[in-house]
Amino acid sequence: MNNLIKPGSTDLTDEDVERLADERSGAGIQDREEDRVQSWVKVLHQLSPELNMRQPNYVEGAKAGDIWIAGRQLLISGTQGFDFLPVVYRLEWVEWPGQPGTGGRPVARYPKAPEQHGGTQIAPGKIDLPNGHQIIETRYFMGVVFGFEEPFPAILTFTSTGTDQAKNWIQRIRSKKNASGKMAPLYRYMWHVTTFPMSNKAGQEWYLLKAGKETLATNDQFKIGLEADDKARSDQLKIIEDESVQQSIDSLPF
Repeated sequence: MNNLIKPGSTDLTDEDVERLADERSGAGIQDREEDRVQSWVKVLHQLSPELNMRQPNYVEGAKAGDIWIAGRQLLISGTQGFDFLPVVYRLEWVEWPGQPGTGGRPVARYPKAPEQHGGTQIAPGKIDLPNGHQIIETRYFMGVVFGFEEPFPAILTFTSTGTDQAKNWIQRIRSKKNASGKMAPLYRYMWHVTTFPMSNKAGQEWYLLKAGKETLATNDQFKIGLEADDKARSDQLKIIEDESVQQSIDSLPF
């Protein structure tokens, strides 16, 4: 994924793309491992440390609703957004070793709600365990960001109130068909992603990612998706989360 092909350099024809899209019908929508990517797409909120001048990870000029990709040191206006080619979608229940901000990485992942562990559901998609751990219902979209100096791989994470946005997005993706009528692979279309505000009765405001207009991926873009999908199929793609992702989850008002 780090050596992406240059625009205009692919030898794929339109016929090749249609044939390969049929061969990969529905690809990326099934459970797969994600890339070893540090380019986490983070939506900033009022409580995000990137907005606090006293915090070491303060980002100058950042405001609530902006998008911060720390691995690229890239700040994007939430209204401007970015173009995103999804390659892999995955739903997991992720167990964290403690409250956000205490450090550590996930200690376990479950394909569905792990009822055998007990615990208390303190909000939809969020469970506190007796041992102090937390389990968070998490939806991932791994793919490639376009529109900057060069394309780069990144991961979008949806939890809590963002769950509905992820569900709506995957349903829109499932409705996309190849010319043959078969379900298109996840990376057949490019999506423009922005943020929008939400609020509750207590007056709290936060922002969520939203997939907007989609366009058919170019042949170059489709080939990038093919390469990433090949890595997913060979189990070379993994999720690596760190404390910053956990902090981002905790900043949402459940």
